[in-house]
Amino acid sequence: MRTFFLYIASCIFFVITGCQSEKTVVLEDTQKAEEIIIGGSESVLPVLKQLAEAFESENQGKKILFTAPGHTSAGIKAVVEGIISIAAVSRNLKPEEKQLGFDEYWFAHDALVFAVHPTVNIKGLSLKDIGPIYYGSISGWEKLGGPKHPITVLDRIEGSSPKVLLQEKSVLSKEKKVTQKAVVFERPNDMNIAIASTAYSIGYTSLSLLLKDNYNLNILELDGIKATPETIRNGAYPLVRPIGFVIKGAPAGLAKEFTDYIFSEKGHSVLTKQGYVPSQRQL
Repeated sequence: MRTFFLYIASCIFFVITGCQSEKTVVLEDTQKAEEIIIGGSESVLPVLKQLAEAFESENQGKKILFTAPGHTSAGIKAVVEGIISIAAVSRNLKPEEKQLGFDEYWFAHDALVFAVHPTVNIKGLSLKDIGPIYYGSISGWEKLGGPKHPITVLDRIEGSSPKVLLQEKSVLSKEKKVTQKAVVFERPNDMNIAIASTAYSIGYTSLSLLLKDNYNLNILELDGIKATPETIRNGAYPLVRPIGFVIKGAPAGLAKEFTDYIFSEKGHSVLTKQGYVPSQRQL
């Protein structure tokens, strides 16, 4: 029996040391190639991946890696802790975040839109209607010129970038509670799927993500204004947010090359194809 346990112990040691050796080799190989790691906002990572693919196709041997999608705050924390190189962000930095020594790069603008399931045949809403819908005082579509049916309210979690924007624009209030009947989502893709699959529902989401995934939804005008590249660019559409990324200190090496690419004509072409309105680099 003792021999048997010694044999098992030696096998475990071999497996562990073998894995450690393999990991060391991988790290050594990784260090030979130029690479950076990006994480953060789930609504921004898809377009950064598109930009990375275009960049890598012209720069062999240079690799841009991505973590699992998350939130702006989590991405910023990961940069501070040295886990990732770049954090994708979909909201303005908080005062305490600005004090951390980040360089900010806002490369595009995206519209936050309210969308409804195709069962709701209305053209648009006024901004003043949004609060009553989400607080529950307007509970039926017939009060808004739609079908005679209860409204299914879809919401995002507190602290998510879209929710923060609505509060900053006074469309929703931090002090008022959303109706208890609302279904709340953490991730933007879950929100988009829910709007598309739930009859008589309303939710808010990124216009670019909706266009990218070709959802069959009724995207509403707000105060009579449709979200288009022109109305986003000229500020006529009321709910526009910047998207970008932050780096601890000025970018260098591959991070600088990728940053330069994003703000180049080629980078702007990728952004436009993905439904974003590119921004000029702020020097």
